[in-house]
This record gives sequence, structure tokens and C-alpha cells, in this order.
Amino acid sequence: MQWGNGPNADFSITNKENLYLPLDPTLNRPTVEKQISDPGSLLNLVHKLIHLRKSSPALQTEGALIPLQVEDNNRHFAYLRQCDDERFLIVLNPSDKPSLVRIKGLKSSNLVPQIHHGIKAWADGEDIQVKMGGVSYGIFKL
Repeated sequence: MQWGNGPNADFSITNKENLYLPLDPTLNRPTVEKQISDPGSLLNLVHKLIHLRKSSPALQTEGALIPLQVEDNNRHFAYLRQCDDERFLIVLNPSDKPSLVRIKGLKSSNLVPQIHHGIKAWADGEDIQVKMGGVSYGIFKL
């Protein structure tokens, strides 16, 4: 991501030929300058993810990462991050195909969405059901 729309995308005052990496030539390229005021931007999403990770021991290095079995798991990822009494369910669908999946044996009466896009999860007895749009993700506190 470029810093701004100034010369050399506001990285440097040197000649363009002296830059270590080429600049994005796209006319409407993403810049920090543009994205900082857009609540839905990638920059602000990364800020939210960093804040969530810093505030939750389960999402840091001391938290255990536990892969979960996802029914119909040809393209989905699900895992728990856990530390002491804190648990998070992380579900990813990198595919462009929407789907409904079941995560068996993960009983939770309370799923609190933290950061998500195109996804909804709910408790269903001893399992969790997850409805995912194409290219979707969700972090849920259990």
C-alpha cells in the first residue's frame, strides 16, 4: 500500500529510478491517505485485528491453536484459539463458493462476533452451524 498520491507515493524524495521497489502504477491505487478515513478499508481491518489480538491472550503466542473438524471440509478452515478460560472460534472460507457447514462437538451457548465478513455462526445443540459467503471469515468469542 502506498502512503499517498504525492511524488513517489510519498515514500521518498529521490528520483523514481532510485526506488528499491516499483510503485503501483494503478491510477486509483490504495493509499494510507485514502483508507484511513474509510471504516471498511483493509487498513482499518488490520488495525482492528491487531487491537483484538493485543487485548486477548488466547490470540497471542501463549494461546493454543486447535484445528477443528469441519463437515464438508473441501475448502474451509476452522480452529480454536484458547488460553485459560478465553476461547475464540476462527472460521475461514477462501473459496468463492458460499456454503453452510457444521462444526461437530463444539458446544457453545454464546457466540459473540468479534470481526467478521460474510459469515454467520450459531449454536445447534452440540455443534455449531456456520453459513459462509464466498471469501468470508469470522472470529467469534465463545
